[in-house]
Amino acid sequence: MGKTNFKDKWKSLVEKHGKKKIYGGISAIVLVLLLCIFGIIWSMTSTPKTQSNDPLDHVTGIRNWKIVVDTEDVDFMQGVEWDEKYINEVTVESEEVDLTKIGEYTITYVIDVKDSKKDVEEDRTVEVISKDEEKEKKESEDEKKDKESKDKEKEDAKKAPSTSKKDEKGK
Repeated sequence: MGKTNFKDKWKSLVEKHGKKKIYGGISAIVLVLLLCIFGIIWSMTSTPKTQSNDPLDHVTGIRNWKIVVDTEDVDFMQGVEWDEKYINEVTVESEEVDLTKIGEYTITYVIDVKDSKKDVEEDRTVEVISKDEEKEKKESEDEKKDKESKDKEKEDAKKAPSTSKKDEKGK
């Protein structure tokens, strides 16, 4: 058996199977290789989404409170929600809060984390304010809204097209 060179082998292959099949097969192999290479590069450069170890990332609605003195039936759990995949339960310890006395109190949200032996505690402030202070706060907010409204009107007036003296003379 003699040596056949690559060129002769290629010609016999093309004659046997046809140009379209040979080049189509080569194109398919190149495409598969490119997809594999890009897949490997993508998997090496993309960062995996890891779940946060911080239980507070799985709880929403924990907040500070401002309550008017003598308010009844305050639910400090109002608006508190949690992801049940990570958190068993959230409770609040609020026994020290006296809604009949003006002052600042601390409440503690207790987060029962799944797969953990320790609960996580998160403190928040409850400020019990006087009725007068609440009234002043509302008045202050109303004044702020009025000022913002007037400022907006002034800004809109500046943006509106104005008539010049030439326009008035031409009429």
